[in-house]
Amino acid sequence: MTEMPKSRLGLLIAACYVFVAVAAIAFVFVADDSLAGVLAVLVIQPWGSVLVWLMDKIGMDSFLFNVLFMLAGALVNGWLIYRIISWFMALLRR
Repeated sequence: MTEMPKSRLGLLIAACYVFVAVAAIAFVFVADDSLAGVLAVLVIQPWGSVLVWLMDKIGMDSFLFNVLFMLAGALVNGWLIYRIISWFMALLRR
């Protein structure tokens, strides 16, 4: 298997995305509005949809579980953004 080249641009964009996602999740804690989590759910898509499905399946509805799952979703999306941009930059270098 060939190793994908590392991309500084991909790392920068992925880091910005993770920062925005963590800020959106942190906004849930500081806002007194019941709709404070909407931005966080939109930022971590498609994992927000998986979260709803998973909560229905296991019958678990916990604020801590939701926050941890959103953080994991943000990290997965950041990793995917980095890998896709690295792959695209490697194609452009050819």
